[in-house]
Amino acid sequence: MVQKIKEDFHKHVKSHSHAWNGLYLIFVSQLNFRIELLVMLLVFAAGVYFQLSLIEWYGIIFSVTIVLLTEAMNSAIEKACDAITTRHHGAIKYAKDVAAGAVLVASAAAIVVGVFVFGPHIVPLLPR
Repeated sequence: MVQKIKEDFHKHVKSHSHAWNGLYLIFVSQLNFRIELLVMLLVFAAGVYFQLSLIEWYGIIFSVTIVLLTEAMNSAIEKACDAITTRHHGAIKYAKDVAAGAVLVASAAAIVVGVFVFGPHIVPLLPR
């Protein structure tokens, strides 16, 4: 019983090391991911500056998470497809285009959320 627990714990720790390695790999290999992280930091700084409410933070954090997740999945799909073939293939083009489209949809939705969240804080600061 104790041996089984030790083995399960070791597997769990190893899976976390793979996950951290995946984050490292996407960070060092994908410019778009690094740009999105930079935008995230700027948005978080603006959120602190404007003292967002808890519900506003929920919207921002959810939107940022969806963008980063879709970017990571897009990168994984591209890499997996490239491992199969780098030659033109209709199904692979479809998979890559749909994955990239998912990032576009997530990014557009995040922009809309950003406008709704930050708009009421920024509009009063604009000159009349």
